[in-house]
Amino acid sequence: MTLFFQRFMLVIIGLLFNSAVYGERWVFVGADTEAKFYVDLDSVSQENENKVFKKRGMYTNVLTDEFNTGEPVVFKITEATVEMDCALELNRVRLLEIIDEAGNVKWSSGLMPRQLWLSIRDQGHSRTSFDFVCGAK
Repeated sequence: MTLFFQRFMLVIIGLLFNSAVYGERWVFVGADTEAKFYVDLDSVSQENENKVFKKRGMYTNVLTDEFNTGEPVVFKITEATVEMDCALELNRVRLLEIIDEAGNVKWSSGLMPRQLWLSIRDQGHSRTSFDFVCGAK
């Protein structure tokens, strides 16, 4: 199978799965050893020359971290507001929320307007997110 066909099939499966689970337009963009990642197509907007959108990580296990609370925070989902520079193939997280299994926000980074820009890798969910949000090359 070609890489395009594999990605196309993942998108179709993701759309079917997400429509049933969320009732929103969350599209599967990839996975790693800990989570599956989705982009909300309804959230994509243009801000100056950049795109801004919501991205969600659904973890396979419940995780615990302290963040900056000093107390353990238990979560299963991360949801980020991502800014993407399509021309330079860069992205950065502008806001990160940590969400429990019941859908409650347990921690938020708040707005991070000075977050560093990171290069979009050639593979993985960052590249697939870029393809959906900016249009495949």
